Amino acid sequence: MKEETFGQSIGIYVLVIGIILIVTFGSMYILFSDDKIGSKEEAYQGETICLPHIGYSGPETLECTLGIKTDNGLNYALDTSDISSEFNGTTGETVNVKGTLISYDNISSGSNLRAYDIEGVIVASSVEILNQ
Repeated sequence: MKEETFGQSIGIYVLVIGIILIVTFGSMYILFSDDKIGSKEEAYQGETICLPHIGYSGPETLECTLGIKTDNGLNYALDTSDISSEFNGTTGETVNVKGTLISYDNISSGSNLRAYDIEGVIVASSVEILNQ
């Protein structure tokens, strides 16, 4: 029977601690990385609309949550809070929106935005109205 030396025991402990640290920090990076909120700004072009509710085909209400229907037919909510003094959107405008995307899966479960048929929320850094 081979006996373990003190050096071999320390080596095993260092290896185990190293693996634990790699797994821990790797998991933290995945959980807290900016990939959930768009890490780069992108441009979206389309028409401003009142966002449609999920699975609702009844009469329209006076309530309107402004969004954009992009040229490829996808709906997005618009967060213009950072530029609200620059953009007072109305429906029916053709716009070019630059901003970062928060996907639908990353919208808080208690958010009212989950009631709408959207791909996500565009946190706008600029909105250009194209049909003035």
